[in-house]
Amino acid sequence: MASGLFARHERKPMPPVLNTISPILPAADVLETIRWYERKLGFRRSFLYTQPPYAVVARDGVEIHFTHFKIDPGNNHAACYLRVKDIESLYETCRAQGLVHPKAPLQVKPWGQKEFAVVDLNGNLLRFGETVAQS
Repeated sequence: MASGLFARHERKPMPPVLNTISPILPAADVLETIRWYERKLGFRRSFLYTQPPYAVVARDGVEIHFTHFKIDPGNNHAACYLRVKDIESLYETCRAQGLVHPKAPLQVKPWGQKEFAVVDLNGNLLRFGETVAQS
């Protein structure tokens, strides 16, 4: 192997880059779930497969996937965290529709996030958060 100024440098391969994450949440009725997300949260359907039922809704570059699953909404433990900008505006939109979880109103958490939560028609918990500006 050559040495000095003209030594060959072997390039290490670049590791794969993760671009985004999309939760796959259970939905008792995939079509009704799509409609709920469109009406209540401003998402738009970007994909629908009917057999087996599977769908994707999207908004502002965020995707949520749904797969058909017989679920008891009162016994569902699925959840996802969505980081947002202008959380107060989103909170007011959700509050006006009665969507905000009664135990999760908008509040600043000790870990520096302002958060609130919504539970969808399938019992999936959607926690919205925005980093609090340091003062």
